[in-house]
Amino acid sequence: MSFMKLRKTFFLFSFLITALSAHSSSSIQQHEFNTRECLDANYQVEVKHPSGLFGLLKNKLTLKKTGCQLEVSYVRIPYLMEKSVTIDVCRLPVHIKKGTRSVEVLKKKSSCMLSDNIGDAFCQEYRDLVQIISDNGLIFAEGDKEVLDSPHGQVFCAYTLINHYLGDSVVFSRFHDETIQEPMKEIKEEKEEEQQQEEQTEEKSSEEMPGESSNSEEESDSSESF
Repeated sequence: MSFMKLRKTFFLFSFLITALSAHSSSSIQQHEFNTRECLDANYQVEVKHPSGLFGLLKNKLTLKKTGCQLEVSYVRIPYLMEKSVTIDVCRLPVHIKKGTRSVEVLKKKSSCMLSDNIGDAFCQEYRDLVQIISDNGLIFAEGDKEVLDSPHGQVFCAYTLINHYLGDSVVFSRFHDETIQEPMKEIKEEKEEEQQQEEQTEEKSSEEMPGESSNSEEESDSSESF
């Protein structure tokens, strides 16, 4: 009888140890990842969800990350509506490689927040890419966005890096924690200064016009008096 009680106690103790170790290991694995872990991670994640024709068609988003390089592939209708871009978040200048067979390079000229860049090819591609990842990845990927091992976390990691690189012109490095910011702000300031100078020139010309007209009137009056 005492042997049976001892055996039962041993099994209960073993069960508790196993449960505690499993809980501790899962909690360690599911900590919130930081920028360095996101940048160093290598993974491939695929997110599918039904769309169109009563759900017979499926939208498919594939993100392949190898260090600094991100390959984004999106298929809405096979062979008809496909998008493929490659982004290296550690490489200057800030750019997007579009396509697979025939690669088109889109370089960032200035901030996409400027009204002048509404129709810019780079800015348009950036906006489309962010919307595709948001609508097809962040919404439908499973898991928690803070956990890098989950599909949602991997999509969120790529989404964050792409936004910082393409949107904020932040260039990362795998060898140190410092980042480089491409001087897009200077270009924006130059454009704003040019616009201000143009406005000042227009104001000066508009102020000079009434004076000229009054002078012409005085000349006409003097000629009539003669």
